[in-house]
Amino acid sequence: MNNLSRLGTAVREGHHLYSTLGLNPYEGGSFHQAPLLLLLGPALEAADPIAIHLIWTGVEVGTACLLAAIAGERRRGLLKGEGERVWKGWVVAAM
Repeated sequence: MNNLSRLGTAVREGHHLYSTLGLNPYEGGSFHQAPLLLLLGPALEAADPIAIHLIWTGVEVGTACLLAAIAGERRRGLLKGEGERVWKGWVVAAM
């Protein structure tokens, strides 16, 4: 089972706890996803798995680009604090 399938299962469980049983899915440690994913639960179930993979990949690539941009700003000294190590943008994005 891949990570996306496990995420879908967790979102379905959290959505069921919240909408059907009226329970807070964050109590008891059974749900650890973002609240936005909890609200998108029904839409994720109905969506095509390929579309979900493409959206997930796009979000990951976007996050990596933003991290690389932040690392570039820090390297240029715009965001650097005292005594901090300067990382290259591609290193931060790869992490």
